[in-house]
Amino acid sequence: MFKRKGPGLWRDERGATAALYALALPTLVVIAGVSFDYARLATMDSELQNAADQAALTGVTQLDGKSGACSRAASLASGIVNKTLLANDSGGLTVSVPDESDCDVTGVVRFWQDADATTAATSDANARFFEIVLDERTANYAFTPIAGAISGDITARALAGIGAAICGTAALSYCNPSLPTDFNPDSWKGHGILVGTMSGSGTWGYLKVPPSNNAQGVELVLAQDEPTIECRAAATSPIALPGSATGLVRAINTRFDIFDNNIVNNNQPCETLSDCGPAADVVKDVVKNGSNKWVLPPAARSFSPGARTGAYNATTSYDADGSIESMGFPRDLCHYASYNYACSNETGLTGVGDIGSGNWARADYFNKYHTGHIPTNYATMTRYETYKWELANNSYLTAINNISGPTGTQYSQPVTVGASSSQFDRRVLSVAFTRGSGGSCPGANDPVTVLDWVDVFFVQPGASKRGNYPAGVNENSSDPIYMEIIGRSSNGSSGAQLTRRDVPYLVK
Repeated sequence: MFKRKGPGLWRDERGATAALYALALPTLVVIAGVSFDYARLATMDSELQNAADQAALTGVTQLDGKSGACSRAASLASGIVNKTLLANDSGGLTVSVPDESDCDVTGVVRFWQDADATTAATSDANARFFEIVLDERTANYAFTPIAGAISGDITARALAGIGAAICGTAALSYCNPSLPTDFNPDSWKGHGILVGTMSGSGTWGYLKVPPSNNAQGVELVLAQDEPTIECRAAATSPIALPGSATGLVRAINTRFDIFDNNIVNNNQPCETLSDCGPAADVVKDVVKNGSNKWVLPPAARSFSPGARTGAYNATTSYDADGSIESMGFPRDLCHYASYNYACSNETGLTGVGDIGSGNWARADYFNKYHTGHIPTNYATMTRYETYKWELANNSYLTAINNISGPTGTQYSQPVTVGASSSQFDRRVLSVAFTRGSGGSCPGANDPVTVLDWVDVFFVQPGASKRGNYPAGVNENSSDPIYMEIIGRSSNGSSGAQLTRRDVPYLVK
């Protein structure tokens, strides 16, 4: 029997879904598109903020208080931002480098004296915080203007400071010889320095170092290969200690393979000799005599320059009689009384005879030890560069070691104890160039300002009654230490017993 189904057809809803989808599709497309735009915008915002953060963290590392700090900071920040490719841009942003010498910059880069960014910096010296503000960027997306739901404009701002710490400082200080003006150590590369009680009054001393903060702790730091020292904030003013020549000499001499009995017997600062291992190349102006003691050879058999005649010439022999039996790295010629010329006359540092001109007897040294394989640029090499050349070519092993004479034997390698295995070069030290709280050279127990950390090379050890001292120095002085300026210390300075840890951080 045939049965009609008409009324069921009117109640069938299986086709209604398609109509609903048709009505909802534009809304769904807009929602999906806006979500996509949100993701793109968020990515762009992150990229822009990351660029600002990295630029601020990089720029602030240059705020060291020295000339050009603000310009260097802005230049580095510009480089960071310009390398950043943004999601909506074909290339990076551009940060203009300020020309203003006073750091009073507004706009993209700003310099502040405080973390609250309320006091603008007025000079390289007081610029402590670095801010970068990147201008609005517009997201040109298709669905953003259709939906009208979000803004396509974003900005980024970052403010960074730097926390600095000094770790492993060797605690020797030297008064800035150019006070009240700055002293640029890099421009004095190769110049010799005389340190000890026979040097200018108040020009050198010690810095208190943790954990002991006393003279014994200073001696330990100067003598040991890798002393355990706490770090201190770089902004914390260290305290000056009066210089003790005895402690200075016996501590530094360990680096030359010369050990004072007091050091061993007192178990301080070397509980064992290996705690104070010397450098690998310890060529010096002393010899070991028949009693197994380090002594100076007679003046007639060691280097002694004749009186100054004419301008300095690096290729000229300066030894008075030409018969050199033993020779270490010579000091600056003006540090020999026999040379008869005051160092202050050559350097222009009036009244400061501690710093020499950097003119030393290059020809005498190379002809004595390296005849036949003298480097072509020897006439311009510093003593430190010569020392590095000897190490690199093993020249100190074959040309200098074990030279015997009637008064003793000269060694360029350690013979008392094996060479130090420390990561630090034992003939290199980082010295604090300072000024006192009153702006002049610091006095005893005076809070000092460290103007610069300077790497120096030890030229000669301390030796009693070496003779031939600079004019006006007592011949009975027993504490001459001679150094040579290498240049300004920096993180990772090769061989220097100092680490400056500059840690940038984001303020906001």
